[in-house]
Amino acid sequence: MRLRVEAGMTLLVSALLAAPARAQEPEHSGPVSDPTAAAESLFEEGVSLAEAGKLAEACRKFEASETLDVAVGTLLRLADCYERTGRLATAWARFREARSLARAQSMPERERIASQRADALDSKIQRLTITVAGPPPADLSVELGGILVPRASWGSALPIDAGHVVVAASAPGYLPFRREIDVPAKDGARVSVEIPTLQAELSAPRPTRTIVVRSEHGTKGVDSRRESVARESVARGSVARGAGIGLAVAGGLGLVTGGVLTFLSAQRNDASLEHCPESDNLCTPRGVALRDRARTLADYATLSAAVGGGLLVAGLVVYWVAPTGETSERVSVGISSEPGGALGLRARGAF
Repeated sequence: MRLRVEAGMTLLVSALLAAPARAQEPEHSGPVSDPTAAAESLFEEGVSLAEAGKLAEACRKFEASETLDVAVGTLLRLADCYERTGRLATAWARFREARSLARAQSMPERERIASQRADALDSKIQRLTITVAGPPPADLSVELGGILVPRASWGSALPIDAGHVVVAASAPGYLPFRREIDVPAKDGARVSVEIPTLQAELSAPRPTRTIVVRSEHGTKGVDSRRESVARESVARGSVARGAGIGLAVAGGLGLVTGGVLTFLSAQRNDASLEHCPESDNLCTPRGVALRDRARTLADYATLSAAVGGGLLVAGLVVYWVAPTGETSERVSVGISSEPGGALGLRARGAF
């Protein structure tokens, strides 16, 4: 556990969290490869910025330090920075996280400080309650600021920072719901929003459009009209093949991204095992944090691979069915409206 100079937070925290200063170490001219050393440097930059009153920049330094190396001192500093910039709910969550980590590392004094700071914010933080008019669709998803809200949290007063936030709800086959809310910067403010019953999405009838290219023998007027339509088909086929190539390339990039994310997820999961000395399911807070990050990366990897695979297949299909100069005289392609409003693709002839 690294030692840090805990000065400049508040008078109470400064007195109780101050740790012996580290011995002067020689400066390194090369890049720092140790994440702990980089985290320490970022932490010290954050302390200097906070003491200079540059709280927004200080918060960003503490966030970067905490990402590299989770430490009680960093969490306390970060929580204090959030509180001083008006992000009370986020500060409250960070104080509680610091309390848990201090308890796990047998640091009773810091545990007491974190607990006191969190309790002091409990009655001040703003809360938002999201209710859903029922019965909702089985696959309804609700998002708060772009983050999925679990069903168990519907109807509960959720801690939230003051400011502008968007509540959205959607379900397949229904029109989406979206509402912008301003949470007042008032201690203990309570805001609620109700998601109404979503309306079913109606499919409007679409006109039938058919493009036909066929080879036939006849008069000069028929040949001229046939050549004109064939040139139009070839031009459209070129555009379609370009679109198919673009989709296939995007799909390939999605698959590559999924593979990279899978590798990073496995690394985070393996690293978490070092913090689970007794059992794979009994880990320190650091191990839990690493495992949560591994799960998040795995979810993104699955999504990226699924989307990439879909785009790749779609691109190959679009490229394959696009008419060419050789097939334009022997292919009949049609786009028609099917029962229920869906579009149908009709193709006849040789490919």
